[in-house]
Amino acid sequence: MVYIMRLNEKIFSYILLILIIAVNIWLSVSNALFLEHEEVSRFPHAKGYVSDEVWYVNAARNILRNIFNSIPNIDKPKATLIYTSNEDLQRAKSLASLYNINIIYESFTKINAIYVESKDYNNIKVFANKTNAIDVIYGWILADSGDINKYMNFEHPPTAKYLIALTMLFEDRPFFWRVPSIIMGVIVTLMTYFITYTISKSREISLIATAFVAVDPMTRFLSSIAILDIYIAAFTLIAIYLALKDRLKEATLVLGIASTFKFTALIAFVPLLFLYIKYVMRQTTRFLDVLS
Repeated sequence: MVYIMRLNEKIFSYILLILIIAVNIWLSVSNALFLEHEEVSRFPHAKGYVSDEVWYVNAARNILRNIFNSIPNIDKPKATLIYTSNEDLQRAKSLASLYNINIIYESFTKINAIYVESKDYNNIKVFANKTNAIDVIYGWILADSGDINKYMNFEHPPTAKYLIALTMLFEDRPFFWRVPSIIMGVIVTLMTYFITYTISKSREISLIATAFVAVDPMTRFLSSIAILDIYIAAFTLIAIYLALKDRLKEATLVLGIASTFKFTALIAFVPLLFLYIKYVMRQTTRFLDVLS
């Protein structure tokens, strides 16, 4: 009877956990879609990028084309064309209609560029060649920043940009850039439960802590935009959970993976080192006890 009651309690707690995760997903997805709608509705005064994702997303697009030799998928053939001089740019604008090129945006201030669409990619390519464009970046409109078409975000490791680039193969638009962040947000919420339960052994406390994280505004925001911090949070929590289970090798591996998203993850090696020292001392004490 006691076993059945405990089993029912466990099942009920997992049902509640699933509901909390569902709420977390709904909040993150809703916010990501809301941000996309708000940014797109303000075009051309906004270009769809929120906060620092302007750097990571543009770097991801450059990685996709320069390293993987692929172009993003988008609803209609669109591209940002970049020119050496303002003279070439003005000439391209004057010739656009002759090549059935529709100029969507032409008010770049830091690069000589226009954002265009056409019936097919080949038509854009022909137009770019005829007007001496020095670079053609297919997909979502580039950010207005000097040399953004060459920017690779070398100040941070590349893994997050690879994931964002992967989403562009499905569709290059703000919501898709943010899908990996939404997934990382789910991992953060889920690991909160397992870490809290490992420490407290209380399902009630674990569910309460998880619920707070799931609806926390900061968690929701970081899970709704394509920036690096949510990746670090997710992998660090996984490492903490593994460390609490005395699986220090696996925890070290996970932190190593986390550092391929952002180098700040390496800070977590400090407490992990102390846990390892504690583990070694405990094993040494047991060995000495056996000898005595």
